[in-house]
Amino acid sequence: MLKYFIIFLIVLLVLDLILGIKLEARLIKKHHQPLLLKIRLFNKTIFQTTLKKTSHQSSNFKFQLSYLFETDLNTILKDLKEDNFFVYLILEYGTLKKVTVIPTYNSSNPSLLPYLGVADWLIASIIKRYLDETFKTIEDAYYQIVLLKEEQQSLNFEIYVNVTLWAFVKTIIKKFKVFLKLFHKKEQNYE
Repeated sequence: MLKYFIIFLIVLLVLDLILGIKLEARLIKKHHQPLLLKIRLFNKTIFQTTLKKTSHQSSNFKFQLSYLFETDLNTILKDLKEDNFFVYLILEYGTLKKVTVIPTYNSSNPSLLPYLGVADWLIASIIKRYLDETFKTIEDAYYQIVLLKEEQQSLNFEIYVNVTLWAFVKTIIKKFKVFLKLFHKKEQNYE
């Protein structure tokens, strides 16, 4: 009997070690480069792709003015969360490891720079509010604005999200129909 109990404990320990492994998803957008998605396991990139929106592609997401007054991305992305497995997984079980947001604008008119600076900090604070209210933990957050005459207009950001294999399996069981939609759809790209 003791032998079976020890085997049971060893199996539980091995399952705990395997299911506790963290997958890291990285969304990176720099200057005018396309959005880059990297999936990492054990600090090695196992999947990497650029995400682009095609011209004939449509999205079910509709922006509403009331979203500016919401504080939780779960409310805003409720419909998208029910249709997309990965959005559900990240919003429900993901922890943010790193967030960097840097909007960059240029203006030849120096009198517009203060207004652009205030508008950029408002955008950064709205993004910060959404992330703080949606995710339980954010380990490292960095927000900055860049207003220069030489720079090109762009939005630079990096978002690193960790999800354990246990959360992945739990989400597959909980949202199995949404998970099956991944295999029925043709490849989609978003920007």
